[in-house]
Amino acid sequence: MSSSVDSIVDTDDDAVEAYLAAVVPKGFIFKPTDKELVLEYLTKKILNQPLPPSRIKSVNIYEYNPEALIDKYKEYGKNEWYFFTPRAKRYPNGSRPNRTAGDGYWKATVAETKIYRGKIDRTVIGLKKTLVFHYGKPPNGLKTNWIMHEFVASDQITTAAATNVMNNNTRTTTNNSKKNSCFPRKI
Repeated sequence: MSSSVDSIVDTDDDAVEAYLAAVVPKGFIFKPTDKELVLEYLTKKILNQPLPPSRIKSVNIYEYNPEALIDKYKEYGKNEWYFFTPRAKRYPNGSRPNRTAGDGYWKATVAETKIYRGKIDRTVIGLKKTLVFHYGKPPNGLKTNWIMHEFVASDQITTAAATNVMNNNTRTTTNNSKKNSCFPRKI
């Protein structure tokens, strides 16, 4: 296997797992901050840039109930799982997201939280929304203990990053579709 991290990123899962097993010390827990999730993973995923090795899977989580999703990817987490997933719209010309999933839906519980670049630099780099899974159909769904934090990169940060990438001639990108980084957990 190549010693270059970039050569194994976004390839097959076995190569990533082998790399992580060789480099990451036993007992290490993948627990990035909100800022790291947006800048190091989500923005790079949107811009098709190489990602750091991680256990974040690209999955359409809206095809599954939380239990089925976690059963399928149980080796990628214990109490928290991280996923990249496309953001589906409820209506083709609208902006409201479609959050139906499996036998239920994800319902937003609180207002969005802004994620800032830093304590001094108050540039908003993304938003974090907390959702709870309900079985059934709205508004009469049965609330569960499954929680998901949905992260959305801000247009400002992805546009600035795309401009920087194109100006440096390191890579050009044509895919600027927004993706969410989500991790469901059971409380």
